[in-house]
Amino acid sequence: MSEHLKSSCLLLGGFFIVLYFFILMVGSIGFFVGLPITWYHLPVAILFTAAWLWLTLRRHSQQQSTSRFWIILGAGAGIALIGLKLSGAITDTSWDGQTYHAEAILYLTQGWNPVHQPTPIDALFQNYLAIFAKGPWIAAAAVIKLSGEFEHGKVFSLILPLATLLIAVPAIASFREIKSAWVLSLSLLFAANPVSVYQMFTFYVDGQLSSLMVIAICLMLLVYRDQSRPAMLLLAVSIVLLVNVKLNGAIYILILAGGFLLWTFWQRHDYGIALTGWFVAGCMLGGLVIGFNPYITQFITMLFTYGNPFHPDSWQAITLIEINSPPEFLEMGRVQKLVVSLFSRSEVSIYPATYKIPFSFSWHEWKVFLWPDVRVGGFGPLFGGAILLTAALVAASIRDGRHKAYQSGFFFMLQGLLLVSILINPESWWARYAPQLAVLPLLIVLWVISSGPSDSRRAPGLALALALTMAVNNVALLVVHNSLAHAAGSTLDKQLAQIQQQSSQQKPIAVNFDYFVGTRYRFDSSGVHYEEHPGQLPCDVSQQTRLVYSEATICRP
Repeated sequence: MSEHLKSSCLLLGGFFIVLYFFILMVGSIGFFVGLPITWYHLPVAILFTAAWLWLTLRRHSQQQSTSRFWIILGAGAGIALIGLKLSGAITDTSWDGQTYHAEAILYLTQGWNPVHQPTPIDALFQNYLAIFAKGPWIAAAAVIKLSGEFEHGKVFSLILPLATLLIAVPAIASFREIKSAWVLSLSLLFAANPVSVYQMFTFYVDGQLSSLMVIAICLMLLVYRDQSRPAMLLLAVSIVLLVNVKLNGAIYILILAGGFLLWTFWQRHDYGIALTGWFVAGCMLGGLVIGFNPYITQFITMLFTYGNPFHPDSWQAITLIEINSPPEFLEMGRVQKLVVSLFSRSEVSIYPATYKIPFSFSWHEWKVFLWPDVRVGGFGPLFGGAILLTAALVAASIRDGRHKAYQSGFFFMLQGLLLVSILINPESWWARYAPQLAVLPLLIVLWVISSGPSDSRRAPGLALALALTMAVNNVALLVVHNSLAHAAGSTLDKQLAQIQQQSSQQKPIAVNFDYFVGTRYRFDSSGVHYEEHPGQLPCDVSQQTRLVYSEATICRP
């Protein structure tokens, strides 16, 4: 693969995460000076991103920097427009997406400034809006303010997997002995993380966390292999984003990037000082500027004031993990819960986990992946089998002596850090809480195929079997989830259209939205005439209808 193509992929993938970064940066600076999210936040961020692309090409490209600038910029714009179109085509029917995520995003579009007002006074989900990271909400609000379409706010959940693919290509291709077919195949598998796949059309943020974790890993590969300065900058950007996408993202990237940094000094690599600068810059910008809320307004303030960073709640009260876990998990340790989850039937409910034969599956297991928060078996019905193949591949590779290859130390370090980042979370059994687990089998495959030829065919054969298993699992998840999500969104859209036709100014629909803030917004934007009745509707239960994929209810006209 040519250096020109690899660098173009890196810059195009980097374009999207740098754009995300500048949206958050422009928004945060605005908050500090009293400016809410406006329609021009996104255009300003695009200009800054274009400036980054131009300066990077001028400094690191030896030829045709002007033409490459316009090609990459045009490709980025085209992909973004397609992403907006696709995001708007499928309505988010998820529980959290229609409740606290929707509330936070809508408050930001209506002028909420989280720096000067840590949480809106009349918010339904005040504890969530005060405590959770704000990055995805700010980015979504900036997109919505410009486009005017609420569903467009999901666009980064759709674009980040593509950015992962683009950045994975040069990272994997940096191992020159790997053939192009393997480069493309592994890059696709890196991008198609199960959690990213089944959250790409929702306002859930775990899919973004998943993609950004893989992006950070790929950038570490590039820094290790090529000492790439653009990759170091992009790694700092990914640190900023991970700190502000989700709270556990901050812990995960500190373990991963911090461990990688220590390893570079231990190995006495000459790029350690430069990498340290980017690491510190990413942490400072992510935690003190863009992450001022919640890291300063909530955690530091509440810790020193009350001794509890989650005041007035506890972490258990916020996550509600006890009522969302299978009952037997409450008595298990973190490792046991993880093992049980990996080798059990995929379930979105909190029924007791049911062991199954690896590689077996049923239609029920696939169809639960309509939902973005599958609990037990959340990496897909075939992932337990993939774990067994991974163990067999490691054993075969060590027997073949591949652990003696010069790059094996790097891979062992990276896999060890990943395991620490997974097991540090006591609820890593729930796929969306530790989505980086899906990367481990792929890193093992990459280690094996980059270790050069061997007299034994056992390890290459197992690597191929593992890659095929992951491919079937992830592609099936993609097809099933998108088909079911489109059908669910269409059903909700049709019901809203029917309600709109039945309502009038003379005879408004009586509605109780419950906690579904997104449903209220959809009523407003669809032109539904309604009277809100919180708590109890003025009609008999037999005359009430519950909206699909919601707890909101109406009185039938």
